[in-house]
Amino acid sequence: MPVSRGLIGFLIFLAVVVVSFATVAYLLGPNVLRFAFHEERRTAPVVMVELLDFADAAVEENYRQVIAGPLGTLIEAFGGQRVWSVRASNVIAGRPSDGWSRLELTQYPSRMAVVDLVTSADYRALGSQREAALRRFAVLAATAETPFADPAMGAYAVRFVTVADAAALAAYEAQWTAEEASMLARHGGRLTWRASLNPLIAEPSQRFDVMLVYGFTDATACAAWADDPERATLQTMQRRLFGRDVVLLTGSAAPDRPGPLDIQN
Repeated sequence: MPVSRGLIGFLIFLAVVVVSFATVAYLLGPNVLRFAFHEERRTAPVVMVELLDFADAAVEENYRQVIAGPLGTLIEAFGGQRVWSVRASNVIAGRPSDGWSRLELTQYPSRMAVVDLVTSADYRALGSQREAALRRFAVLAATAETPFADPAMGAYAVRFVTVADAAALAAYEAQWTAEEASMLARHGGRLTWRASLNPLIAEPSQRFDVMLVYGFTDATACAAWADDPERATLQTMQRRLFGRDVVLLTGSAAPDRPGPLDIQN
């Protein structure tokens, strides 16, 4: 039975659509697709974690003076709020390359707000300027598991971990969280935020699964915790559960952040 030319044309069209979708899926990656097509993409707020590494101090200063202001205005126009900005170059656990010029958290009312922002012509123009100023960068979408507590603490440490599976994370929670809390308390610190991460733009070494923020009363207390041999031992014992375990000291929040940290679930 001969096949009609209309059916052949439809099959060719269908094949082109499938190939095109597969190509887009390959280029974007599964994490980006999960982010864009999340079942609550229009309703659930999301926090974007950006790790920025500038070429040098002069380039960073030029970025702050020329690009940061218009970019912040554009982010606000799409409902975003820059809620935290800190230096994150002091690596106490991990590789030297795990340090960054800045770590920034921006909360958006929904994932679609982020998609609308990054696909806008104005953002693409500013984005190209920003990328030219950066030696490297990473973007991770964070789903907050706890509200951000004690936003005015004097110093912070940020921990990024990758886990092999849910069982490893459950083992960490069962075996170590209470001991970690006790050690933090001895140094005037506490867990101030925890979030699960979906790496959107990241090299393999930056594809973290969980972000933890520890807050301390001041920089001296934070440094004492960082230098505590028991902390290093505890992290070494936990390492069998984690593919990567990075700790950065960040100091206090940037004085020019627009408002208090209010990152919610």
